[in-house]
Amino acid sequence: MAAETISLHCVGWGLFNDPTEWSVNRVRKYMFRSFIAIYLPAALLKDVSESSRAVLNVNGKPFLRDLRSFTTDVTNALDNDNYIRIDDF
Repeated sequence: MAAETISLHCVGWGLFNDPTEWSVNRVRKYMFRSFIAIYLPAALLKDVSESSRAVLNVNGKPFLRDLRSFTTDVTNALDNDNYIRIDDF
């Protein structure tokens, strides 16, 4: 997994391939380590358990996210001064 730190929060992405590794417990451990979102390939995300996909981040948004939305999410998080607004993740 790769991770980018944004302020005190991290965003993770990767080419994961096993939906069973994304248990609610594991997802919450990433949140404990200041991850604000993990981006997964769409085909994998749809196979992850509904309970794991239902976990929300500190902003009340899905913690596990479609990798295809990464660019849009980052673009939306940039304000006019090129600062990252973590509440957009």
